[in-house]
Amino acid sequence: AEEKRTTGYQIDSTATFIDKWRERVAASPSSAALSDQVNVLSASELESRARDAAFSLFNLYGLRSGQRVVVSLDATAELPMIALAIMSMGAVYVPVTQDLPVERVNSVAAQCSARFIVTRRQDLDALDHRVETISPDALLNSRFPQIRRQELPAPQLSDTAYILFTSGSTGSPKGVEILHSGISNSLQWRAGAYEFDSNDITLQMPSCGFDASILDMFTVLIAGGCLVMIDTATKTSLEAVAQVIQDKNVTNLLLTPSLYALYLARVPEAFGGIRFITLAGEALPPSLAKKHFDTLPNVTLWNEYGPTECSVVTTAAKFTSADEPVTIGRPIDNVRAYVL
Repeated sequence: AEEKRTTGYQIDSTATFIDKWRERVAASPSSAALSDQVNVLSASELESRARDAAFSLFNLYGLRSGQRVVVSLDATAELPMIALAIMSMGAVYVPVTQDLPVERVNSVAAQCSARFIVTRRQDLDALDHRVETISPDALLNSRFPQIRRQELPAPQLSDTAYILFTSGSTGSPKGVEILHSGISNSLQWRAGAYEFDSNDITLQMPSCGFDASILDMFTVLIAGGCLVMIDTATKTSLEAVAQVIQDKNVTNLLLTPSLYALYLARVPEAFGGIRFITLAGEALPPSLAKKHFDTLPNVTLWNEYGPTECSVVTTAAKFTSADEPVTIGRPIDNVRAYVL
């Protein structure tokens, strides 16, 4: 059986998500867009920082459209800044986790023919000599004279946006190239289906090595809301995350079912003001869905499914009560699902 679904959300198939982000900046430049535990940047401030970083990459390091940049940073505010800078100029974002062994980083860089790695790590001296390391400070705090009139090449829908390395069935990393056309469709569908608006605040939880981190970071940014970043150390504490959810008035977040089960068991009160929770990356047990609605009857639950190769999400199911059967849902817009 085959199903292709069109839900009627306003998906512009001619626009990259960079286009949609810049539309948001133009429409509400002073709106809060990016927050960490100390600072908040407006949309125009985030765009300015990303443009400065892209300008430095282009002029100081010679990065050009289509070239790959490995990024190994903690989940602080500089991660989406750097990712946005790279992809906005048509270059390719290649995220790896901070704890990835040096030999694996070398393998990733070699497989994708990366010219640069942006990192704060001090253990990457053993990297292949053809890969140059760049501190994010050199990009975000560059003293290079700014030529504001210079417009860098914009990405095209047919360009690769990012490469995500998955272990595959062999345990060795394999790179999956995702085009701007695919991830733009997923992000725009998600912004519409979840009814994101300027009041939404997303707490970014998935590791950058998990493809859901792309959805997590950029759905809320193109939709007019605010992205909250917390570092890896904070993410390891259930209580610390619960405090951030309450302090920042978070409205949504994405977790694996197994991690969400821990939150429900330990700090369920933190989720009382959440608008929706998305579960992905693992099968959703019906018992967890039931516990969710027993505990948080007014919080919508989403179940997302999709392989990395299909721009993160292929099907999705929305649940509003424990009476609904747990499934992986139906195809998102412009996606076909086959049941074999």
